[in-house]
Amino acid sequence: MTRIKKLSILFIPALAFGAAILTGGANPASTATALIGANCEAKTDSRQTTFAAEWRAKAKCTTINSDSKVQGTLVRDLAADPSTQWFTTTGTWYYTGWWPKVPFTSNPTARYTVAHR
Repeated sequence: MTRIKKLSILFIPALAFGAAILTGGANPASTATALIGANCEAKTDSRQTTFAAEWRAKAKCTTINSDSKVQGTLVRDLAADPSTQWFTTTGTWYYTGWWPKVPFTSNPTARYTVAHR
């Protein structure tokens, strides 16, 4: 084997490995995750009914990346966490239904989740 062939056999794999390290690899999942994003807020509303206090979550975004979707969630202790529909429209409040507060627990909170479409 000539000296040039020996060097190219060693150099080309090393170059490819170095390029993969510098670019973070060619993992499509990491590329997609890096592109999602939104500027949102989530809040709770409450009301008193005849029998109990009820709560709902609402979420609204000012910006949502084109490859993203958002969902608001009412976070309750010791109970299921109801969510809004997934949405991609900005400037509009999206609501969960009204849910009773679980007795002897803290008041519910709201959060939002951003995911890839």
